[in-house]
Amino acid sequence: MKYIIKFILIAVMILIPGRLFAKTVPEILVDLQNNMQGLNSVQADFLQTKHLQIFSKPLVIKGTLYLQKPDKFSWRTRQPMRYNMTLAGETIRQWDSEARQVQEFSLNKNPAFQAALAQMKGWFDGNYAAMAKDYDIAFKSDVPLILIFTPKNSSMTAGLIARIEVIFRQDRRYITGIKIEEKNGDMTTIDFSNIKLDSPINSLVWEVKSRV
Repeated sequence: MKYIIKFILIAVMILIPGRLFAKTVPEILVDLQNNMQGLNSVQADFLQTKHLQIFSKPLVIKGTLYLQKPDKFSWRTRQPMRYNMTLAGETIRQWDSEARQVQEFSLNKNPAFQAALAQMKGWFDGNYAAMAKDYDIAFKSDVPLILIFTPKNSSMTAGLIARIEVIFRQDRRYITGIKIEEKNGDMTTIDFSNIKLDSPINSLVWEVKSRV
């Protein structure tokens, strides 16, 4: 009899979906936040592909992301346009090849831009638990871990974004990709490579000049 019971238990463990034994979404968010917010710096190359309804071919953008705790963030593109944007504290500085001049302004005087940048930065520094007030968060896949963020009606992005998929590394210390589906049918994917965690970042990264 004990062998029959043991066999039944093994069969049940095999047949019941593994996600029933997995952590809940809030528990996953806490783990991710602990993993990612424990990092002091991140640098990674990105490939951003934008599928726009008005164009037959996607727009592909290449560049590098830098993040330095507590308050430095830089987004630099190399192709097809050279552009860089750097946040240091409450000051934004940016340069692009068309304007050919450095622009500087304070986030305190631009609340709309401040809110948009906070959303963008949130995906990269791991503050996902705080996003629960603006998004319904669902589990899609365990390996790799994929979470679905759907804007709540009260969210500032509710009228624009249908949903956002975030894909995590196997060790769940950082993200490997983001897919943003807009309500108008446009879609943007960002894939990260050459990810370096807690590696020294060249101080020149935080300078915004007529080059990237």
